[in-house]
This record gives sequence, C-alpha cells and structure tokens, in this order.
Amino acid sequence: MFLLVVDLVRSCMYKGTECIGYTIIRNGTDFEERLYPPSKWITARTRAPSVYEASRKSFMKLVYYIQAFNKQNVTVDLTTPHRTKIYWGAGGRSNAEYSLSFPLPKNLYKDPPKANDPSVVVENEPATLYLVKKFAGRPSEGEWIEIAKKFYRRMKKYNVPIEKNYFYTARYDMVYFINERRNEIWLPLAP
Repeated sequence: MFLLVVDLVRSCMYKGTECIGYTIIRNGTDFEERLYPPSKWITARTRAPSVYEASRKSFMKLVYYIQAFNKQNVTVDLTTPHRTKIYWGAGGRSNAEYSLSFPLPKNLYKDPPKANDPSVVVENEPATLYLVKKFAGRPSEGEWIEIAKKFYRRMKKYNVPIEKNYFYTARYDMVYFINERRNEIWLPLAP
C-alpha cells in the first residue's frame, strides 16, 4: 500500500520562484506524505461568502505587503505555493473565514517585515506532516472542495489521523497560467 521513501530536499525552486522544501516520507499510488520543516508564512485572513471572493481580497492584501507596503518598506520576493486554508463546511456560508498565505522568503525569516494591515500576519509553522494530492488543471471552487472531500474520505479508510476541521489548497502557478498548472490538496496530520 505505501512505499517508504527518504527524499531530502535542501532547497526548492519552482519555475524560478522560491518555494518551501519538504521531505517525502512515503509515496502512495496517487498521494505523498510530506514533512515540511519549520517555516514562516505571510497570511491574510478574510471573511467572505466564497473561497474565490476571499482569495481575491486576500491576494490584494498580500500583494501590497510584498510590494513594500509594510512597516519597514521592504520589497518581499514572491514565493510559492500560495495556499488557502479552508474549514470544512465553509463553502456557501455568507461570512466564512479563509486564510491565504505565501511562504516568507528564507532570507527574511530572522526579521520579517511587519504588515501595515492588521489582517496580514507572519505565522510561524512548526515542522508539519501533510498528506498531499497533486493534480493539474484549473479547478473551480466546487471542484477543489470535491477533490478534497474524496481525498479525505480515501485517507480515512487507512485510519490515518487527519485534522478534522480544515484543509489547504495549494497553487504553485499564478492564476493566469493556462497550461501545466500544479495544484495540491494538503491534509494536515492530527498531532
């Protein structure tokens, strides 16, 4: 069922953009279990009726932050993946909370710029295990959620202790890329 793999990633670049490196712990037939090292994320929280609306609002907040609209007036390099935290059952609620995050570039870990906008924060994430499903295409909001639900149900059959309250969508390519898009669903393993 699972193949144990030790695949250390020292640094990560995706199409010339810095990304978060990870270690593949095991490979399944269509998923990976990954260990991400401690990392820092620039996160914008937004309340909205849909993932699409929340992402649109949060993306602009994060773009302002990286374009030096922060307390230190520092330009921050764009990184990848862009991930959105989605609480199960949030879709369709009129005022659900979503979080969109960019990885903070490693050169800013020691002294990250502070945001002018109080809804934008730098989050410290400890080393974390995720079950990850990769797929291509331009999924709609409903497709993202349906893929996540199917993946969650499949992983629960293996009695894997998955976080029950939320999951992440991760996009490695900008929304205007048409071909060869890399998308992922991240299911955090429960502590």
